[in-house]
Amino acid sequence: MRAVPLGASERGGPSSADLWERLHSDARFRPRYPSERVVQFLSRLSGRLLDFGCGAGRHMKLAKELGFDVYGADISSVGRQYAIEWGRIGELSEFENDFFDVIVCYGVLYYLSAAEMDPTISELRRVLRGQMLVVVRSMKDYRIHCCKPLGRGDYLVTGGDGRVQSERGMLMHFMSKKEILRRFRHFSAIQIDEIISTTEGGKYRDADYVVRVAK
Repeated sequence: MRAVPLGASERGGPSSADLWERLHSDARFRPRYPSERVVQFLSRLSGRLLDFGCGAGRHMKLAKELGFDVYGADISSVGRQYAIEWGRIGELSEFENDFFDVIVCYGVLYYLSAAEMDPTISELRRVLRGQMLVVVRSMKDYRIHCCKPLGRGDYLVTGGDGRVQSERGMLMHFMSKKEILRRFRHFSAIQIDEIISTTEGGKYRDADYVVRVAK
């Protein structure tokens, strides 16, 4: 997954790879249960699946239980050590065109810079034969107020409390529906849904777009 990491010189601090190694070393940041949206998406599909940004493999585990031929890719070597239990681990560049029937890209693209986004989406499209589920972060999310704007939708997480504390020092990219349509314009179909949830009596507002595309 070489398209993912940002160098320290670009962000003024540790690389994303270093930060994810630290997080995945802590069991609190290795979720055990799959997202309900991913469960719903996979329940009617089959074939060869890639979990791009698989972390410790929670969605790979689900896919294996559903009978998929499972692959994963992740920036974190710590995460990969756990994920390999559920499938084969590789990098996008290793896979042939139209290799995967299904790709899950859950909460990954919003850690890329604007410059990295299109090349990564292009590579995902290259290896995809069927359908892909992508979850990206909306500009309505509370974290945007905890960040320093860098331009082109890129932000650097510099403060805040709640769950965003673990993301301090990371680059984060927030999207609008207009940007989603532009970046995924080469796919044959795009379906966009929105998930907004609050915690602690509305103090924190999580906002994501769930994007379903077909090759």
